[in-house]
Amino acid sequence: MEKREIIEAIENLGLSSYEAKAYFALLSESPLTGYKLSKNSGVPRSRIYETIEKLTAKGLVLTLEGVTTLLKPVSLESFLKKKEKESKQNINFLKEILPQIKKPVEAPGIWNISGRDQIFENINHIISKSKSHIYLVGYNSDILLLEGTLSEAEKREVSVFGVYSGEKIPTLENLYPHQGEPSSSCRDIAISIDSEKAIVGYTFPLDGARIAITKNPGIIHVAEDYIKHEIFLSRLFKTLDKVPSEELNKLYHEIMGHMP
Repeated sequence: MEKREIIEAIENLGLSSYEAKAYFALLSESPLTGYKLSKNSGVPRSRIYETIEKLTAKGLVLTLEGVTTLLKPVSLESFLKKKEKESKQNINFLKEILPQIKKPVEAPGIWNISGRDQIFENINHIISKSKSHIYLVGYNSDILLLEGTLSEAEKREVSVFGVYSGEKIPTLENLYPHQGEPSSSCRDIAISIDSEKAIVGYTFPLDGARIAITKNPGIIHVAEDYIKHEIFLSRLFKTLDKVPSEELNKLYHEIMGHMP
């Protein structure tokens, strides 16, 4: 691991850039004078003593007074244990007060989300709150990012139906293969949750991934019908030339009229 990555990791624990550089320099060599620490860490001399004061206040640097003040760091292990304890205390506190926080009424409209990580973080969260049924159409590689949350939903007796492009996902039984060639320019995704929320958009290319989330009944209706038609077509092509048209009509009405 590069020095820069280590310093960035330390910085992510709540230190400024200068503090992280100075602390890392002391971990690498100590004791040091303020002058030597500035030289080793790359923190400007005009800022080094201010930085030392802040590290001392945070309990990360010990000083030995003398003709020349020497500095040494508190061990990284101790620092990590302290941050871990603080983090757990904060998380437990927030979990405790969470039920007391009044949730705002969700505003109507169409909400846009960009960025692949943000997209799947939001979709997984919405799926985790599902109660009745989930319809979806998407690429295998995208559905795999939802697989765990969808499996948990099924354990809660939430029905999951859909169509996928690519390799089958064995853990989700009621997904059917897409018929025909999928688009190569983007990756469409469409999801309906409990007939109360629709998610539509595309997940590729990475720098252009974008979805819309809405509770608009009209959009939900269109999304659900689209997904049901995709399921029908998948099963239709699977049985083509094997059953008479009457059976196909029966299958169509079964899917369109009797899915939850």
